[in-house]
Amino acid sequence: MADQPVRGKKDPGRKVVRYLIIVLAAVAASAFGVLLARTRLLPGAYLGACCAALALLVLAICALVWRVDRTGRFVTGAVLGVLFAALLGTGAFFLWRGMNVVNEVIAPESVTADIGLFVRTDDPAQTLGDMQDYRFGVLRTLDRESVNETATEFGSILGAALEQEEYDSFFQLADALLGDEVGAAIMNTAYLDVLAQSEEYADIHDRLREITRMTVEITPAPTPTPSPEPPKATEAPVPVEDLSDEVFVVYLCGIDKRDESSVQHFNDVNIIATINPETRQVLLLSTPRDYFVPLSVSNGEKAQINHAWAYGMQACVDTLEDLYDIHIDYYFRLDFMGFVDIVDALGGITVDSQFAFTSGHNSSYHFVEGENELDGEAALYFVRERHEFLQGDRQRGRNEMAVVRAIIKKALSVDTLKNFGPLVESVKDSFDTSVPYDVIADLVREQLRTGGSWNIVTSSVNGEDSHAVPWDRT
Repeated sequence: MADQPVRGKKDPGRKVVRYLIIVLAAVAASAFGVLLARTRLLPGAYLGACCAALALLVLAICALVWRVDRTGRFVTGAVLGVLFAALLGTGAFFLWRGMNVVNEVIAPESVTADIGLFVRTDDPAQTLGDMQDYRFGVLRTLDRESVNETATEFGSILGAALEQEEYDSFFQLADALLGDEVGAAIMNTAYLDVLAQSEEYADIHDRLREITRMTVEITPAPTPTPSPEPPKATEAPVPVEDLSDEVFVVYLCGIDKRDESSVQHFNDVNIIATINPETRQVLLLSTPRDYFVPLSVSNGEKAQINHAWAYGMQACVDTLEDLYDIHIDYYFRLDFMGFVDIVDALGGITVDSQFAFTSGHNSSYHFVEGENELDGEAALYFVRERHEFLQGDRQRGRNEMAVVRAIIKKALSVDTLKNFGPLVESVKDSFDTSVPYDVIADLVREQLRTGGSWNIVTSSVNGEDSHAVPWDRT
């Protein structure tokens, strides 16, 4: 009988609580609904149903707490109202955080480059102050903005402008330093790892000593936004909201950084993904890491394509555009550490292997012909292997595309997309991309609306084995 009206008795305190509960529930529901709409991840029908459900719940709470003289209903409504507001407030926070996280990994406003000051190992100089009369070798065009900023800073410390000698490639610069043409070299620390790839310079880290380094912030050039072909004179302009239906191309760049202490950085995975949202088809084209091609910075001379990363993301993109005579709209970059994190965040993937093989890097990992259930570490050993195959790097490229196909299928599953925010939050430090949020949101929303699978077609380029001297060593 506790829910019977208490006649002749008024409780002003309950009325205050009633209005507080109603306002709290309404504000929480409104905030959650607005943020959910701003994510643009839900189809219109889903969003409308969600907002209607929120409104009904707020009305139900209002009905329960409105009669303050019915104690049972009032207490039930107050408790539900507080829980409702707390849950929606938490949900609104994670929606807001999720959007911020996505924006954090999309085309960072700046990147950094470590510019080091190097001398020969047996050089007597221990600090920059010991190098008053040195001539400094620098690269003529590569990293000039970063090197100039570093040289200016070093000059201010020494109290005079540095005497500089310019070289066309970091191989030439290394030879000049080792040959005593210059006393020191100022260059991007990543170039030493490219040098170390060649047999002649395999011990370069032992032959050179770093005096100091400066981290320089670089503002990358803006990534162009794809646009449809100009309409014919008789056609109406393509509406902005329909641009997400246009075919676009994404460069999938895999960097061989394996852990925080790793110093090697090469674009070992180079996959071009052509995506057609209208036909729901993805075409993957793999280029082997040792493909001998003209780099965009080499004036037509050839080098291994995985040297391009030493010159930055734009050099990788430009090199592939020149090679295939295409336009690449966006990039998606991740390293080996990020690769493991993403596969694990997806809950593992199912990969179809053309061959049965055991990893040459870790014999505890064996893969069967056909389907393999892989976690992040197993997937990494799967894509790294090449020596176990007769076709070596060509087969590794096929395995890389098999894993990309498996990741795309898992990522586009409805269960994964429902947890889009938490998933991105868990892997936000593992990758970066220039794919705009609008494009991502359009794809997620359409996939949630229609479901179904995508047709993913893979291909790889071929060539002949040979040995040649890359341009940057001439």
